Amino acid sequence: MGQGSRVNALRGEEFQCAARAFNRSSFDPYTRLDVVFVDGDGVAEGAVDEGGPTREFCTLLILQIQNYFIFEGPEGNKTLALNSVALQKGQYRLVGKMIALCLVQGQVSSISISAPLQTVY
Repeated sequence: MGQGSRVNALRGEEFQCAARAFNRSSFDPYTRLDVVFVDGDGVAEGAVDEGGPTREFCTLLILQIQNYFIFEGPEGNKTLALNSVALQKGQYRLVGKMIALCLVQGQVSSISISAPLQTVY
């Protein structure tokens, strides 16, 4: 992996920060994420991303994704909602990329959007 794709993250706004980063033409999902948490003035917290900030960012991002409007249903049993505007704007693809990147790079161990499917015979 090369230089890394930079994400400046504001706490509580991880989804919006990830969306901005993913939509940049220079963002490369095949490079290492380089997450820097910043305050409201854009000043970095000072942690060098040796994996900890990326794991924290991805964990917080997944929590926000679970409550994103493209999902519906009660907590722990969410399913994809049919939303034509979100489909046209590429929101499903964007969220899919975020989840995949968090699984691969953020070492997020579990994503609980919906209860496991049970096979009925």
